[in-house]
Amino acid sequence: MICFIGYWGRFRGSRVELNKMNIRGIKTKKITEVDNDLLKILDEYIVEIKEKEVLIITSKIVSICEGNIVSKDKIEKVDLVKQDADYYILSPENKYGLILTIKNGHLIPWAGIDESNGNGYFVRWPKDPYKTAFKVRDYLVERFNLKHVGVVISDSNLTPLRRGETGLAIAYTGFKPLISYVGKFDLFGREMKMSNLGVADTMATMGVFMMGEGDEQMPLAIVSNIPRIEFLDRNTIQDEIDSYAIEKENDLFGDLLNSVEWKSMKNNKKIS
Repeated sequence: MICFIGYWGRFRGSRVELNKMNIRGIKTKKITEVDNDLLKILDEYIVEIKEKEVLIITSKIVSICEGNIVSKDKIEKVDLVKQDADYYILSPENKYGLILTIKNGHLIPWAGIDESNGNGYFVRWPKDPYKTAFKVRDYLVERFNLKHVGVVISDSNLTPLRRGETGLAIAYTGFKPLISYVGKFDLFGREMKMSNLGVADTMATMGVFMMGEGDEQMPLAIVSNIPRIEFLDRNTIQDEIDSYAIEKENDLFGDLLNSVEWKSMKNNKKIS
């Protein structure tokens, strides 16, 4: 399946050349607790991927394949969330029973734990999403004889004051995650001071849109003809991963994050 996402243009004299950015979703069998080999699934369903394309994998099948699931009859969700979250807030006044958490540097409800499409299990976040992303990229490079290819492990997330879920890259590799506009100029010559385009999360959002949230059964997607993205001929290094995060004291929402009392079951640590 191919979905036209957008275009960009280059002026050549009086002619505008348009280049399409595409995303194709890949339907698979139902991935359940009996599946334990992510690369075996990729062997079966990824028949082709080309240079300078990005493979998006929903985090759910990563977790299922590594057995990072818990039967719903063994633990209450709230207890599992408190166990998995780095920090959490319990609010008895929340009408949705939502537990807001920080997990792996991401602000996300329920520590990313999901029940949908879990076949009676709570599906946790992958144990080490970057390790998996690196492993998958190495596999793609070797199998398809590639040099520049990207991988994103994605999940859906919520935006405050906005209905609807978008995408979150909980791990990525093979490309630079940001396009910086700092020091560049806008259409009217105004110098830009802080704008950065988040490439990894944009890829994740495209994947979530294609994969859906229900019974689409499409946990994989491949994005091609991506403008402005800078691919690497290697896996992402830790400094690059760190550059995608932002310290809360420098975050636009830092005052809000610091205005509540965060709790943690991990060594009784407090957010600071």
